Amino acid sequence: MAGETHRALFDEKLVQTYFPRDKVTVISCRQPERLCLWVTNRTQILHDGFVRRGKKIRQTQFIDVEKANHFVRILPVLRVAASK
Repeated sequence: MAGETHRALFDEKLVQTYFPRDKVTVISCRQPERLCLWVTNRTQILHDGFVRRGKKIRQTQFIDVEKANHFVRILPVLRVAASK
């Protein structure tokens, strides 16, 4: 994960200083290119590790879109996620 992205999501000081109430939604498709799937899974692993250690990181929601690849349209996915 790129340094800037890692810091924006997981750096406690940065998260609490800049836009502390902002939330992140990670949308992943279950049939994407392998690299896209790896990045999403790695982000989830890092996120879960920081949460388990009690770190105050950026609030993050993960949404998996079944039977979709990187060509999926985002708007319908967001509507479904908002209804949950």
